[in-house]
Amino acid sequence: MRSWKVCLFSIVLFYFFSSSLFAQSEADSGKTNITDTPFKKGSLSTLPIIFYSPETRLAFGVAAVYAFRKDSLQYYPSQVQFGLAYTINDQLLLYLPYRLYLNKEKYLLYGEFGYYMYSYNFYGIGNEQDPDYEELYGINFLRIRMSFLRRVQKNLYLGVRYWLEDYKITETEEGMQFASGEIVGSESGLVSGLGLVANYDSRDNLFFPTKGFFVESTFQRYDKAIGSKYEYTRFLIDGSTYLSLAKNHVLAFNGVADFISGNPPFNQMAVLGGTKRMRGFYEGRYRDKNALITQAEYRFPLAGRFGLAAFMAYGAVADEVSNFELNNFRLTGGGGLRFAINRKEHINIRVDYGFGKQSSGLYFTIGEAF
Repeated sequence: MRSWKVCLFSIVLFYFFSSSLFAQSEADSGKTNITDTPFKKGSLSTLPIIFYSPETRLAFGVAAVYAFRKDSLQYYPSQVQFGLAYTINDQLLLYLPYRLYLNKEKYLLYGEFGYYMYSYNFYGIGNEQDPDYEELYGINFLRIRMSFLRRVQKNLYLGVRYWLEDYKITETEEGMQFASGEIVGSESGLVSGLGLVANYDSRDNLFFPTKGFFVESTFQRYDKAIGSKYEYTRFLIDGSTYLSLAKNHVLAFNGVADFISGNPPFNQMAVLGGTKRMRGFYEGRYRDKNALITQAEYRFPLAGRFGLAAFMAYGAVADEVSNFELNNFRLTGGGGLRFAINRKEHINIRVDYGFGKQSSGLYFTIGEAF
């Protein structure tokens, strides 16, 4: 089945089942239909999930989502999710992401607990790899990500972050870079990092912003003193801004600077590609210690619950900050379809097709890229 047919089938199936489940939940328990309401008192829903990306291909499973506002003054909804998915690449994903606003949004907690049985394509490290080089490796990992922040002034939160990944390489290809042991992190290991995080958020909507700014900046140290097998320091800043051109016509911009010093394993390096950054490249198609990325996207309505988007991105990786070169920056672009499953909260199903030089990818998921 061609990719566009898979996408169309998935959208229809997703909407049919989710609408049926939400309607049944409303009839059985009096809960409000999540597809039309703004989570004022809370909504618990279960639904099948279907998504598609170059890294997983078609995936399907089940999810439960509890979204709520704790009091009438809460601007953004809190969310706790649970998901279990299996992909036709024989991957298993078990995850529990959360984002909680507490005590009248004085405190913000967000993060993820998850366990993944995964396989990835590996294309080497840096910009000098053979463009045709590709190898497959298997990896299982436990992931714990926790951020605890306190509001220090309007829209600004400061706090601490802890990240842990305990991973095991389960499969390599004989005669390739992984099997040779030349790649840092090609053996099983644990990474454990503690640091500071700052979060500025003036967006008018969490799921579909039309104005405002979002900037997250983190500084983390991964060290043997806190259990990490590898020692390195990471500074990451990820910022987005939104301009409203007309009703539901939005021009969104995003920039990412990811800098690492020390000796990180390959799977913790800065990368290009994926569902959020430089769509059109397989996630990790280019990876190194440092990355710079800028993106733009124009989002506009089509008819009813449907909308469209056009996007482009420009980015590069380098082993040292001083080694960024203009000829290593790469361009991707594409377009996509949006379907609103919750019009009042502006939560969209996102179907994107992105392409770059000698690369392309189809993405089917929920929520905007940035």
